[in-house]
Amino acid sequence: MLKSTTPIYYQQLESVSIEECQLTIDELLLVTSLTPSLIHLKIVSDISDIHAFTLVTNASHWEMFIQRQLPRLRKFEFLFSFKHNSENEIVNLDSFVTPFRTPYWLNEKHWFIASAYVMTGPEVWLYTLPLCAHGRGAAPMYEIPSVDSDGHLIANCKYVYSHVSPENNTDMPFNLRLHCVGNEGAKYIARALRSDEAIIELNLSEYYIGSDGIQYLSDALRKNTAITTLNLKGMQLRNEGAKHIAHTLQLNQTIAQLDLGGCLIGSEGVQCLSDVLRENTTLKTLRLDANSICNDTVLFLIEALRRNKTLVTLSLGWNRIEDNGLRYITDLLKENKTLEVLDLRRNYIGYKSIPYLTAALERNTTLATLVLWGNRIFDGINDGLVSTASVISWFYRDFTHNAVSDFD
Repeated sequence: MLKSTTPIYYQQLESVSIEECQLTIDELLLVTSLTPSLIHLKIVSDISDIHAFTLVTNASHWEMFIQRQLPRLRKFEFLFSFKHNSENEIVNLDSFVTPFRTPYWLNEKHWFIASAYVMTGPEVWLYTLPLCAHGRGAAPMYEIPSVDSDGHLIANCKYVYSHVSPENNTDMPFNLRLHCVGNEGAKYIARALRSDEAIIELNLSEYYIGSDGIQYLSDALRKNTAITTLNLKGMQLRNEGAKHIAHTLQLNQTIAQLDLGGCLIGSEGVQCLSDVLRENTTLKTLRLDANSICNDTVLFLIEALRRNKTLVTLSLGWNRIEDNGLRYITDLLKENKTLEVLDLRRNYIGYKSIPYLTAALERNTTLATLVLWGNRIFDGINDGLVSTASVISWFYRDFTHNAVSDFD
């Protein structure tokens, strides 16, 4: 049909929907030109590369084509997407949506367009609002609409337009867990954090973000006034990333819960975090599980906590703390008046530490939960709950308002 020298026009057709479209832009324009009476046109197309995507999303070409070939068109819906190779392709979402901010699209036709970076994939989308493809809006994305130059994060666009602006953000906490972020995704998250006050919890756990991405996030969080919970568990921050986070904590005034478990942070990174912790007055919970923290490294934290008066929960499970390291901790517990929860599960604490623990707990009046599960402190004692409970009872025989637990 496409090669016919005598085209056949389908004047009776008023609505056409082309889903899973594999046509090139030239083929697409040729097919639709054969239906001059169209009132409704819908196109959903996954495109192979950014070059083809740029051709098919050209706003001026579509404007001229519709004016000449589809003068009756009232409803135009589309979703064009391509998979983004973050290693080789630089994406500018603004460049895709800006051409659709003309009087023709906004005022004459009232067709509103958005570009988005979809974290799962990742993919780049250009689409009409509301999103016309069912089942395609469940992934977290960063969206820039043609009606607003400010972009925002959307956790799940199924599709209620879910941007929350500061003026109506009174009772709408925004808990966001993102997948497959990468440096490019981190750049857009950081951009949103600079302006969107709806996001109070950011969960980026277990997903890789490169050093550039950590820098983007750190820079944005320094001035952010909404985030209270930041979960970076399992990210490969290492010492350099930990330094960025430490710098963030120096300036940020809202982050109260921070999870850096399993981030491969070494002694240098822990020292940087400890230096900031000395003066920080916002952080209430710090999790540093599974970072290979040893006796010498834990001393940085102990010295910081001698001055810190706000940290309530400290989690140091799955590290390499031995009896000597525990002695530093028990010395702190004798004088500390703020820690309420201390998690030391799965370290290398032996039974010889029992007297030091006992002496510290007898003087401490604020610690409510001490987790010791998985240590060697109960070597030689049956692992059954009754035996364990009897040892726990012995620890706190005079402080019944507190609890020592070897399981959680």
